[in-house]
Amino acid sequence: MAQAADILLVEPSVADADRVRRALKQQHARDSVLVLGDSGEAVEYLLRSGRYANQPVALPPKVILLDLWTPFADGCDVLRRIRTNAATHATPVVVLSTSPNDWDVLRCYQLGASSYLAKPAQPEQLAKVIYEVARYWMATGGPGLGTAP
Repeated sequence: MAQAADILLVEPSVADADRVRRALKQQHARDSVLVLGDSGEAVEYLLRSGRYANQPVALPPKVILLDLWTPFADGCDVLRRIRTNAATHATPVVVLSTSPNDWDVLRCYQLGASSYLAKPAQPEQLAKVIYEVARYWMATGGPGLGTAP
């Protein structure tokens, strides 16, 4: 059974996903994080289709952190599907990528990305940057990271 999540992290790198989880825990974040390793599963989770078709409908996450390069579909396809679905069209989506390519950045913003974040080269910086970005979007979109219980 799929859990409801405040933060959905679509990240194929297990090491990067673990760094983000640790950073959130160190900051005493009380928001739930669901990590999915591929974009196909993320679409199924968000749209309650495929392996999640029989799961109860849950509120969409407060923020989606989407790696641009994931197995099964690229992040732009996932972003397009998120933005055309009534349940998720307004959910903040932060695209994460190692690509500094201007075309990738432009394409993501044209598809409705809330932010485009180049992943830092230093792995230890990744978790810190993602934490700050998630905190910003959760603070602007409702109760979340860094708020009093």
